[in-house]
Amino acid sequence: MIKAADLENAIDVMVDYMIAEMRAGDPWMMVGIADGGVPVRNRLQKVIRNRLGRELPIGTLNVSFHRDDIGHRPISKVAEPTFLEESVDDMGVFLIDDVFFTGRTVRSALDELFELGRPRVVRLLTVVDRGHRVLPIRPDYVGLALDSDLTQTLKLYIDPDDPEKHRLDISDKTAPAEAR
Repeated sequence: MIKAADLENAIDVMVDYMIAEMRAGDPWMMVGIADGGVPVRNRLQKVIRNRLGRELPIGTLNVSFHRDDIGHRPISKVAEPTFLEESVDDMGVFLIDDVFFTGRTVRSALDELFELGRPRVVRLLTVVDRGHRVLPIRPDYVGLALDSDLTQTLKLYIDPDDPEKHRLDISDKTAPAEAR
């Protein structure tokens, strides 16, 4: 079982990676993939603020219209809209998601990001890599790597303000709803 402390440790190590990338002095932005990457981005922002005494510009990418299954799944009406505090042109971008699975969501996020500008570099960070990728995309940094079954659903909850509330729920897709 993954504990809240394990998830916060993964966040701390992700921040170490980000700070190492920022040492060259080039400008960076943190962009969360809606919806799961946004709370992770918010937590990373808080930890960076506490460590460095400053904040990075932020953004959110809504990938709904770039998904390759758009005709098979309804578009979420509650997803956050795409928003960037600054232009991504010539900016380093930390692209942030909660759980990395097949790579399709990241492909969609890259399509959305490059419609908005031309970043200098993009680094993909994810808290959990559950395996089973189907595209030649892989995160630059993973907080936790898990061996998951294709029948499982993983839902990560990151609380930007209270690390003790972090949790990873793993359920079996084939289980009856009342058993989940």
